[in-house]
Amino acid sequence: MSDHLIQRAGLLLQQRKFREAENILSGLFAEDPANVHVLALLCEVKLQQNMPKEALDLVNSAIGFDPSSDYLFYKRACVYIQLDKYNNAEKDLQQAINLQPYESAYFALFALLKLDRKEFEEARILAEKALELDPANISALNARSTALLKLNRKEESFSTIQGALREDPDNAYTHANYGWGLLEKSSHKEALNHFSIALQKDPNLKLAQAGMAEALKARYFLYRLFLRYAFWMGNMKSKLQWIFIIGIFLGRYLLEALAEMFPPLNGLITPLIIIIALFAFSTWVMTPLANLFLRFNKYGKHLLSPDEMRSSNFVALSVLTALAGAILLPVMNTEAPLAMIVFGLTMMIPLSVMFRSVKSRKTLVAYTAVLAFLGVLAVTIAFVSNQLLNNVSMLYLLGVFIFQWVANYILSREASK
Repeated sequence: MSDHLIQRAGLLLQQRKFREAENILSGLFAEDPANVHVLALLCEVKLQQNMPKEALDLVNSAIGFDPSSDYLFYKRACVYIQLDKYNNAEKDLQQAINLQPYESAYFALFALLKLDRKEFEEARILAEKALELDPANISALNARSTALLKLNRKEESFSTIQGALREDPDNAYTHANYGWGLLEKSSHKEALNHFSIALQKDPNLKLAQAGMAEALKARYFLYRLFLRYAFWMGNMKSKLQWIFIIGIFLGRYLLEALAEMFPPLNGLITPLIIIIALFAFSTWVMTPLANLFLRFNKYGKHLLSPDEMRSSNFVALSVLTALAGAILLPVMNTEAPLAMIVFGLTMMIPLSVMFRSVKSRKTLVAYTAVLAFLGVLAVTIAFVSNQLLNNVSMLYLLGVFIFQWVANYILSREASK
């Protein structure tokens, strides 16, 4: 009877009827808490319902009853990945492979994990090991294709992903993955087609939804340039990203020092400094501005998350504040409207990132709220005193400067996991 119920729960799990499966498995668990098969299935049910902590307790119990099961270590690695504990996940995957070195799924998941950690060569090797064991493993084919793309072996990458599509032409994940590869290759129209197919097959696939939004934004030339930069930066490890950011920061001050030492060079150096400043500024605001444009697209507006919508609203408010200052400036003939322009433009930086899906999101939101308060106060004082700079405005500008480093640290730390 219990075998029949376990099979029934497994079938419901495949049909994504998680509540029904959980009800059956909970009953079986109450009768036999040491049944490893039931514990493993319950763990999967919790994982599918985005409840990794409950899943971890269940799989830990199962491993306690059967520490020789390679599958349980593989399943615990899946749980650790959902918890962003990548070091633990790697240890468990290695243990699963030690116990069963002929299971392609273990190598394939390890390859996907290495991709997330930007260890592209290791990902390629693991994906190819998985394909030696099972040449039709779709996850391994996708992992190999992405790894090769990141290693700048584009022809081999696209050949691999096309092979994956031949194996399973209806696989939504493969179409979405192919779309991202094409997007990185700057072929946004082709990418749009594959994201569209992926969403036809699985309308809830977030990888395809995010890709579709990026492909639609990539219709704008400036955003395509930004996207190329974003891919380039995103493929770097955290340390290299910091070297680049600090290099840009120091380079600007070096140019300013050169301009002071050699005044005849001012004509060359000043435009360079302006370009660097605009470049740095654009990296913060390009995405929310593009989201703002996407909201006017009848399809694109459905692809934005509530957080992206809120972020674009706030950025739009910042733009309007700066524009209002620009209109008032010739009318009032004082410095005060300049404070509105500076406030509107600089607030776009914290407003563009405060809703990012990171663990330290509350810190970013609180920091932004404090900056907004200081900025409004600084603008008010400027209008009362008819002077652009005051103690509060200096504190506000220092806060914006520090925010960029804080936000970069938080974002790069979470990206490097």
